[in-house]
Amino acid sequence: MANGLSDTAALDAVISDTAASEFTRVTRGLSRHEKATLVVRALDSLHGSIPRLEMPEYAADLVALFYSVWYQPFQINSAFSLISRIMGERQPRLAEKRRLDIVDFGSGALAMEFGLAFAVFDAQGRGIGVPEINVYLIEPSDAMTRIGFGLWQRFIIATREDVAMDLASGPAARSLGASSMRLRCIADPSDIETSCDADRWLVSMHAYYRDCAEGIRRELMEIRNNFNPRLGLMTFHHANREGIDYVSPFAGAGIPAEIGPLLLSGELTLVNEWRRSLAHELGLKDEPRLTRPTEWDPLRGLRDNRAIVFRR
Repeated sequence: MANGLSDTAALDAVISDTAASEFTRVTRGLSRHEKATLVVRALDSLHGSIPRLEMPEYAADLVALFYSVWYQPFQINSAFSLISRIMGERQPRLAEKRRLDIVDFGSGALAMEFGLAFAVFDAQGRGIGVPEINVYLIEPSDAMTRIGFGLWQRFIIATREDVAMDLASGPAARSLGASSMRLRCIADPSDIETSCDADRWLVSMHAYYRDCAEGIRRELMEIRNNFNPRLGLMTFHHANREGIDYVSPFAGAGIPAEIGPLLLSGELTLVNEWRRSLAHELGLKDEPRLTRPTEWDPLRGLRDNRAIVFRR
């Protein structure tokens, strides 16, 4: 992809700059020891909970921040890969629709939205037309949403794309070549504005946790009843397959989808510099959870994660 949106150097700079800015904001006035204590606590929550298939403390600003500099790049990359293929497969349907409406359940730090934007430009480069896109974001963590929109806004500026965004009131819109994408935070599925002239997708990327299964199942069913999606895409830790089958609002089993081949690769140089610099600053230079390199295509990503697609 030649478009600036695929520029991994720009993405790397945006993620590292956002992390540095957020860290300064969250820890302003604290001593070195207090900062180190909070960082270790956030890393314990993030890196300890996910292997146990439990939800990290995403409401905490530092947990959201460290998610963005560790898991987020792979999630963007996997969304890019999966959605690019889906767009190719659904080209005839997209060509006959005026809109593409997507509900992103558990939207987190907007990894799906970044991947979607890359996929749109990739599709246009392959001669696939994409209609205007409306994305409804459902995310309970204000901290994750805040860092997601911080990343989004910085990246729009870095790539010189036009954007109108007001996080307080919800909507965010941007041009995507011949298409456009509008984001809107919603608190309830009843806030979704449906259209008979839209292809409707329900996407849920790593939003399943065992201790929240009943609530997730109920919310996804409510989305199905209000939105009537024609396609579903769910990504998850490989150990959660039974849980995904349980909470899925779609009738019948989905079709497993390969996440790879991934379209972005390599280390995030600036992110890794910031992580290691922080480790040195806080006396945590032997903390591997800060010094291990963040990559777009880590081996653990394809090893541990799965995707499933539902079609109606």
